[in-house]
Amino acid sequence: MKKKIQSPGYYLSLIVILLAGSTHLFAQNNDKLSVESFIQQAATIGSNELAMGKLGLKRAQNEKVRTYAEQLIGDHTTINADLSALGKAKHIKLPDTMGSPINSMQTRIDTALESSTAKQVDNTLKKGDLTTDTTVADFDSQYLQTVISDHGKAIVLYSSGAKHQDPDVQTFCLKYLPVLKRHLEEAISLSREIPIKK
Repeated sequence: MKKKIQSPGYYLSLIVILLAGSTHLFAQNNDKLSVESFIQQAATIGSNELAMGKLGLKRAQNEKVRTYAEQLIGDHTTINADLSALGKAKHIKLPDTMGSPINSMQTRIDTALESSTAKQVDNTLKKGDLTTDTTVADFDSQYLQTVISDHGKAIVLYSSGAKHQDPDVQTFCLKYLPVLKRHLEEAISLSREIPIKK
């Protein structure tokens, strides 16, 4: 029987619907989401996405994944700069997201870099033997799955912000929500090319 392949838009909708049920984990209700809370959550997400871009650029072996990681770095650098300007205009101090928040992306990256899989990838890269070790493909696949999950969470927050009563928050979110959705769609598309190894 032939398996039907869904479009990236289908997966985007599915992820957003699934995450919408857990919106309280990532953002408060529009009525209760303060400007400060939005900016701080968006700053953490933005810092995490930038860190993921750098990690992908450093560790990914698939050229398409590396190109995607470069795109994340460029886009999230721009988003973060605009968010910083918004925070400054609103007199809101952005969190030190590279500090030590529990469950931060930096902690996840540090853990990933110290993992046996990352060390195997480094050893494999040093030997120049990429064909005998499946951990390289595993990293690319796991990286994309993490990016998909994280962008789904970002889309939930920015969708909430796009309905915020503050016009500056609305404008910011409406400007960058399409970028986040495009990142998610591209990650889903790439993940189909690099299936998870079992």
